[in-house]
Amino acid sequence: MSVYWLDTESQESSFIFALQPGEELDINTFVGHEFQVLGSDCQERETCPNSSGFVITRDKVQQEFLIERDYSISYIDPMSIKSQQDFVVVDQPSPSIDFKDSRYEPQPTPRSSCRQQAQGSLLGLYSHDGSAPSSSVALRALDGFTSCLAENVTHTLQQINHDLSLEEIEIRRNMAAQLENYTCADANLPTTAPLYTIPWTHELTNVTFSVGIVHERQHSKIHVLENFISREECAAIEEAGKATLHKATVADGKGGSQYSPNRKAMQAGIKVPWEKEAEGDLIAAVSRRVLDYANHVLGLNLKEPGQEDLMSIQYFGRGLEDPSPDQYTPHCDGDCTGLKHKIGGRVATMVMYCTVPERGGSTNFRNAGVHVAPKQGAAAFFASIGPDDLIMDNGYTEHSGCPVLLGEKKIAVQWLRLGVDQENSWDSFNTRKSRKVLELGLKILFYSLT
Repeated sequence: MSVYWLDTESQESSFIFALQPGEELDINTFVGHEFQVLGSDCQERETCPNSSGFVITRDKVQQEFLIERDYSISYIDPMSIKSQQDFVVVDQPSPSIDFKDSRYEPQPTPRSSCRQQAQGSLLGLYSHDGSAPSSSVALRALDGFTSCLAENVTHTLQQINHDLSLEEIEIRRNMAAQLENYTCADANLPTTAPLYTIPWTHELTNVTFSVGIVHERQHSKIHVLENFISREECAAIEEAGKATLHKATVADGKGGSQYSPNRKAMQAGIKVPWEKEAEGDLIAAVSRRVLDYANHVLGLNLKEPGQEDLMSIQYFGRGLEDPSPDQYTPHCDGDCTGLKHKIGGRVATMVMYCTVPERGGSTNFRNAGVHVAPKQGAAAFFASIGPDDLIMDNGYTEHSGCPVLLGEKKIAVQWLRLGVDQENSWDSFNTRKSRKVLELGLKILFYSLT
């Protein structure tokens, strides 16, 4: 079968991937996006009898859809199996859902099911004359009962831990969302005290930096580095971006970008002049230091070809009573859904503070309980991937740029991606044009394989 994405405005379909029975497909997408599933014998979805569809209805929560052999789709809600209203089938006005996943069917208790299994084993071992089995046979049946019970209890505990983990994520996010505004409003709130502090020596320049580890988990890390960027480097970045400074945009969910009240700032992309690095170019020196630190922390051997431009971002304060101050509301720089990394996606960010405002402008990681007050020359580094399993963070690196009320906040930001190179640069994973090229490539690959 083939899976298509439907444009939310035009309903034009775009091929994503072909699936064989038993295969799984992970899709990183947004609320409201629609997907169509067509049988292998269909070319047009309007006239295809073997088709169905589904709509994403939950924000930042993993949703699972089970496609049956008859192309019906069952929705599995990991938070609450009774949430049938969260399931929508395209072109079917009144979906009726039959939960066929055995994980959610009523099950006998581990003790009773294991006892029945042991009794069955003993009954099957009685001899034709009705005599009881030997003690050794009975012991084997007892061992089987014990093993069965342990296995069932383990499975039950794993399911309970899974459910508690999902509930913990939901509770953490709800609490963090309510505290966000209060945290940003506290002008005197200092940077979160580090769990511990370590030195890092940049081998290329032999300069040592003090690093405060404020958050450290398998799939998420937040570090604060002192005196990471110099005033001269900041001035070079600001000057290079002066000619192209423009209103900041956000991703529109369709491979492009758009203006949004959630992000109010000015920005300019600066192509890093790597060819001048040997000559001592200040901008290249900053980006090299960022790459080297990210590789020191993650060990992913990130390279400079294909990486995003260095960004110069500026926020301007217009007074304490400004109803719409410059800010960036909570967001993730890359994927933070707890799923597998998508090739070419962002995995780390370095925010370098060049000009500090009089009031406001902190970087707040609400889910991690981490607050970074801007300090001239300092930098906040955060990684959103587990280097061992390449699983993405599950929300701890979601962050905001608190409103700037007085003064100016000028930062340099470097986003780092895994899977980019000279032939496949960062923008080939972002634009509408490259999306069509990727889809065409998938189609060619699919047809060549079949």
